[in-house]
Amino acid sequence: MFGWFKGEEKPPIDPKQFHIPEFYRGTNGPLIKVLETHDDYEVRLYEKTQWVSSKSPPGEFMGAFWRLYSYIGGKNDQGKKMDMNMPVRMYIKLSEEDEDGSKVDDFVVSFFLSSSLLPELPKPTDEQVFLEQEERRVTYVANFSGMATGKDWKDSRKRLMAALDRDGKRYVAKEYFSAGYDPPYKLWNRRNEMILIADPQPELDEDESTDNRDMFELSRNTGDCSVYRVFDVQTNHLRFKAYFVQKMFSWFKGEEKPKKDTSEFHYPDFYNGSIGPRFKLLDSDEDYETRIYESTKWVSTDMETSDYGDAMSKGFWKLFGYIGGKNETKSKVAMTIPVRGTVTQHEGETKSVVTSFFVDQSKDCPAPTEETVFVKEESEEVKVYVRNFGGFAKDHSYKENLQALKDSLDRDGKCYVTGVYFTAGYDPPFKLWGRRNEVYVQAASENTD
Repeated sequence: MFGWFKGEEKPPIDPKQFHIPEFYRGTNGPLIKVLETHDDYEVRLYEKTQWVSSKSPPGEFMGAFWRLYSYIGGKNDQGKKMDMNMPVRMYIKLSEEDEDGSKVDDFVVSFFLSSSLLPELPKPTDEQVFLEQEERRVTYVANFSGMATGKDWKDSRKRLMAALDRDGKRYVAKEYFSAGYDPPYKLWNRRNEMILIADPQPELDEDESTDNRDMFELSRNTGDCSVYRVFDVQTNHLRFKAYFVQKMFSWFKGEEKPKKDTSEFHYPDFYNGSIGPRFKLLDSDEDYETRIYESTKWVSTDMETSDYGDAMSKGFWKLFGYIGGKNETKSKVAMTIPVRGTVTQHEGETKSVVTSFFVDQSKDCPAPTEETVFVKEESEEVKVYVRNFGGFAKDHSYKENLQALKDSLDRDGKCYVTGVYFTAGYDPPFKLWGRRNEVYVQAASENTD
């Protein structure tokens, strides 16, 4: 391994043996063996795998996704938190009458589960979530890039079937898998895969199927796990570990990073290299900070609602469509941080929730094409009081921290604007630990000098 740091090449992956492919980028996922490679598809043998899955009405992906995400976040009988693996997979079974890929009978979303969780896989506590184990099988796989739409998946399936028909390959016609390998905010170099199952399955030698690895057995219906050998893939993490060793050594260049002057406008360390609004840090108390933000620009959408979470979710996807190309120039815009919510309380439970993405003012800002999405510049500097907290933030956690912030400000005799507050989230949904959330209010009756 240390030879790699001396200019020597990394040992090449043999695709004819079970391996973790490079496009996993160090993340855990199913082991594959490439049996054939063609211009428009490849023939793969997948090793025995285990998945956590949730069935959903056709096309209702996000509900199933969040159920699975809750499972790996600790909603299981062990209260165990698990890493997000790849891919996020969808199983689609079409009706016998289907002609164009539109009539769906079954729609199942799945997350891959690492064998390191054996011998006792955590059992779901949500009755809509279940465990699956799949035997090894040969598949035909075509990949394509971009932000995949329903039409893209249908077109990819048609192309793959045409290529297989051309080459005399037989496959299951009314079932397929789609696999995504990237978080939703990644706009470029995305990888999507269309997977068809070989039918009939070819005969394989026992040593070819196991590759000296051990297997396990799992009941799809009950989730009970019966282990007769432990699946050990530690050696397959060597490349992953070496990558981080290499990254670690790159930090030791004999120079310290220059310290930021937080009293001037700056990007804080918790942005982790992402672009967001710059601010001056005036004061940092035990339970809140005082900041001045410079003038900013935001792309936003608003909703009158009693449900903060629903408004932020719907607003996020509208704005995500905007940065994904739903704008007058059809251009993709880089994701920034934070995702901001502006909450204005009205009478009763009704409130106005404005969801916003920060706009990098050094880049072009195309006009939205959707009527409910708008761009607004906040030209004045603004002084705010900010409280941060961790975990997965819900409406109640923002309210609790807002009240704690107000209590601290009242204690210290600080004046602030009432009736409106701001929320800020800095992390993608699959980040389980070290999350950062903020709630803040605007200072009142004070200028920013």
